[in-house]
Amino acid sequence: MTTTSTPPVSAFEVTYEDRGSYLRAHVSGTVDSVATSLAYWRAIHEEAIRRGAKHVLVVESFQTPASLMEVFEVAGQIPSIIRDLVVAFVDERFEQFLVRQEDLVDE
Repeated sequence: MTTTSTPPVSAFEVTYEDRGSYLRAHVSGTVDSVATSLAYWRAIHEEAIRRGAKHVLVVESFQTPASLMEVFEVAGQIPSIIRDLVVAFVDERFEQFLVRQEDLVDE
């Protein structure tokens, strides 16, 4: 298993691990944003192509996640960035998107 990291670029760092049948990319940083997300998706795509990887697992972990609207904006652009890859995505802070039923009810 080979592990390498990209140098910190703005607000994120990507650590890569070759897992044989796929490339694992762990993205971490302080504050996520549209610009940060698009930059790390491009970096992951470039690294996967450089390594000849067709399958990538992306694990994201930011201290302060992007807003839900920012996530939707990025999600609309990801297909054109990762065009020739098969990607699985895990957000380690998924709880940010959970909505409690009582939050949906107007008082």
